[in-house]
Amino acid sequence: MLQPITNVVPTRIGDDTANSLARRALLTADALAMAGSILGVVGMVKGTVVGTEIPLILSCLLFSCWMLVTLLVFRTVAVQTVATVAMAYFTIYLCACSITSITSSGHHGNLFIYLVWFSPLVVFNKLVNEPAVGRFFAKSLFIAPLLIVLSLSPRLIAIFNMEMLLLLVAWSFSHVLFGLMFDVVTRYREDYIVERERAESLKIKSMVLESISDCFIALDSSSKLVYLNDAACTEFSVEQTLALNHTLLGAVPALLSESMLEGLRAASGASGAGMFEAQNKAGDRWYEVRCFPSPDGLSIYFRNITESMSSRLKLDAAHSSLREQAELLDKAQDAILVQDMDRRILYWNKSAERLYGWTASEVMGRCVEDVLRGPPESAQLGIASVLKDGEWGGELLQWRRDGTTLTVESRCTLVCGDEGNPRSILSINTDITNRKGAEAKIQRLAFYDVLTSLPNRTLLRERLDMALASAVRQDTMGALLFIDLDDFKTLNDTWGHDAGDLLLQQVALRLTACVRDGDTVARLGGDEFVVMLEGLRGGDDAAAARAKAVGDHILEAFLRPYHVGNSEYTSTGSIGITIFPGWSNTTDDLLKRADMAMYRAKAQGRNKMCFFDPAMQTMVASRAALQADLRRTLQNREFELYYQPQVNRGGQVTGAEALLRWRHPDGSFVPPIEFIPAAEEAGLIIELGRWALEKACFQLAEWAACPELDGISISVNVCMRQFLDSHFVNLVRDVLRQTGANPRKLKLEITESSLMENVEEVIAKMMALRVHGVRFSLDDFGTGYSSLNYLKRLPLDQLKIDRSFIADVLTNPKDASIARTIITLGKNLSLSVIAEGVETEEQRDFLEGEGCYSYQGYLFSPAVPASLFEEFVAAKHRRENHQSQDLSLVFAG
Repeated sequence: MLQPITNVVPTRIGDDTANSLARRALLTADALAMAGSILGVVGMVKGTVVGTEIPLILSCLLFSCWMLVTLLVFRTVAVQTVATVAMAYFTIYLCACSITSITSSGHHGNLFIYLVWFSPLVVFNKLVNEPAVGRFFAKSLFIAPLLIVLSLSPRLIAIFNMEMLLLLVAWSFSHVLFGLMFDVVTRYREDYIVERERAESLKIKSMVLESISDCFIALDSSSKLVYLNDAACTEFSVEQTLALNHTLLGAVPALLSESMLEGLRAASGASGAGMFEAQNKAGDRWYEVRCFPSPDGLSIYFRNITESMSSRLKLDAAHSSLREQAELLDKAQDAILVQDMDRRILYWNKSAERLYGWTASEVMGRCVEDVLRGPPESAQLGIASVLKDGEWGGELLQWRRDGTTLTVESRCTLVCGDEGNPRSILSINTDITNRKGAEAKIQRLAFYDVLTSLPNRTLLRERLDMALASAVRQDTMGALLFIDLDDFKTLNDTWGHDAGDLLLQQVALRLTACVRDGDTVARLGGDEFVVMLEGLRGGDDAAAARAKAVGDHILEAFLRPYHVGNSEYTSTGSIGITIFPGWSNTTDDLLKRADMAMYRAKAQGRNKMCFFDPAMQTMVASRAALQADLRRTLQNREFELYYQPQVNRGGQVTGAEALLRWRHPDGSFVPPIEFIPAAEEAGLIIELGRWALEKACFQLAEWAACPELDGISISVNVCMRQFLDSHFVNLVRDVLRQTGANPRKLKLEITESSLMENVEEVIAKMMALRVHGVRFSLDDFGTGYSSLNYLKRLPLDQLKIDRSFIADVLTNPKDASIARTIITLGKNLSLSVIAEGVETEEQRDFLEGEGCYSYQGYLFSPAVPASLFEEFVAAKHRRENHQSQDLSLVFAG
């Protein structure tokens, strides 16, 4: 660093003041020499100086004259040169005088004087360059002669004659004068050396100041310019001669901006050096200003830092941008980290700290794998992909600081230098642990049953598709077992759904234990399960044998009691089996075939196992076609309602049962025993029942206008699904209101077996309709398992004995006993009893004899269209009228 200087104006060596001092010193020495010469002449006259000394004395006199003339005439002579020549001359002179005094016949006492005088001359030229020692020696020249004269005066008076004493006095006097001259010359020499050293220092500093590239300005105590170097002149476009002795503001007005002036004022008043940065007045240049105040003024260095300041400002802007980016990165929700090519961490944002629990200071320089401890193969695969493709994205399993795991979605980008060399890898990691958990939960909900944790229908279909493809590709077989629990609904209704859920969970465990690890056990829903066996070799027979063995194992496992709550429960299952691949290899076909086989097993008595038969497929196809025709027929209102008469024991028609008939487009009639179950399976039974109810009510309203048909009621069969429909009561009321039918002429027939579905709801709906006058008949009584307790609560009007008891009533004592019991029960409950399926007079007579007086069957009439029913009733009336007339004639005769 440049140091301050207090006086930068160099002084020229040998100026007038210094030369004046040197001239006086030399004049004094010259005066001494002349005095010595005069004393020598006096000594010669007195005889104390030999003749041979006369030339020396004369030469000394002449030299002294020359030196005197030189110093007085030539003002610019080099004083140092004259002094050196004088010293040399006087030295030679004294040497010559001493030799002459010794070798000649003169007075040898002069030798002592010469030697004493010679002694300071010998060391003069040496001591003159050592000012401190020279001053000491010069002072001794004042004291030595006095001490010699005072100490030797008693003896000298006795020894020396007058001439020698005069010479001694002259010597002493000249010696004192020489000491004065020596002291003066020594002081000058000291000032000269100091001045020379100062001049040399100032010269060096001036050279340094001129050589530096910084601008230097020196101000005196009055703030005026006393020096500025060439760099300052160039930088500020001023001339040195014009700027000196002016203030800085007057010399360089374009330099001093407000910030510059404030900085200089602060620096001038400071106790030490100071530095600041400021722009010039135009604002196009920046300077670094260093100020060094002193009592003599102020030294100022200006360094143009415009380029560096521009770079610095750009760098500051870049740093500010980086800080803003870093702040944004820290505010990011994702963890952002940068690693070098050795996998060592270079950057770690705040989100990474929050996510992983490590602070940035703790992980800097550490290997990523040591900190996050993920599976190395996944990380290496990702790094390889980044190096190859420049980027990579995927999921990684990582560890937090506390040891817990998390799943992140990582997006890595390769960062390269200007030359394209890989420098680092930027990773942005998003915590997807919760999302993965939610996805897994969704995945499980989508593909697994919540209750049993078994694969659901969707996952079963996927696995079945893969199993079919694998079987075809590997030439293997597979088997599908469709399992349905027997009487599961009874458990739900009697024990509750919680008990049913416990049973299903235990069934799932038992099924899983019956198969291999590679096989699939799935729950389709409700109480339906499917077992899929894969990789069966040996052809169809071997596959069937393996499937049968698994099925037997399952049936055997089902026979063990289940622990449901605090009780034990025994349940069985029905199994349908189909082998694949076969003639149809679609997933839907396989499930349908297994389902059909399962229903065949149920039809065989439950707790059975049945293999699929192609005839089942034909039956199912026929059922599907039947349902399609049903739907079309219902839409086109092409069904017909037939009426079978109901008669009393006198043969009078009291009512009719409305029976659905379906004339197929091919002209043939489809039996109700076929299309009614098909309608229930297709979900058409409610709509079909509504049509029948509307048709029957319209017929009631139409017959009410005919006197012969006015008293006839119509019985309409209602299935339990229709009866339990939430809108059934409103439907009946609406139909009665729309058609205008008499509610008391409408009789709804419900089956005994359907009462067990939901007794309380059935009773409530019957009571609601009974209020409007609708009557009820219990159909097929004796075929179900009705509780007498429920029976007495039902608002019934009639019991109908099922045709199965009437057919063998004359030959089967049990059927006769059941019919007799039903008739007695009806009487005891004040219910009318009607028997259906009466086909012979004997059957009617038996029933009449037991107290049943209402009948329905082919003995009287089959079910016929409304027009034929009306003819049948009219014929009955005519016959009755004819018989009445005959009786009248008989009684009249």
